[in-house]
Amino acid sequence: MLAPEHMESAPPLNHAQAFPAGSVGAFGKARYPDGRSRRRTGRIEQINVKVSAQFNSDLRGLADRHGHLIVEVLERALDTYLRVIAAAEASGQSVAQILDSLPQV
Repeated sequence: MLAPEHMESAPPLNHAQAFPAGSVGAFGKARYPDGRSRRRTGRIEQINVKVSAQFNSDLRGLADRHGHLIVEVLERALDTYLRVIAAAEASGQSVAQILDSLPQV
């Protein structure tokens, strides 16, 4: 038996590795990587929503470009929206006025 100092350690697992996006499944629809295989997050609550194809594409594309999980993009969007609501209430402006004052992307 080898002494511990002579044993090679295994390379660390990379749970956040990127997966190729946009492959096509058997029914001609785009397949996306399963976020569960990217990394464990400890999130246990599930929601199910129906969205337009454009929203789905935009959300997944944004998450992939920035290396985030879809839920992370949604969490950041909700956090930002809650801050806009707080700013609107503090300033006496409407949410629409605050959003209109932001630079267009």
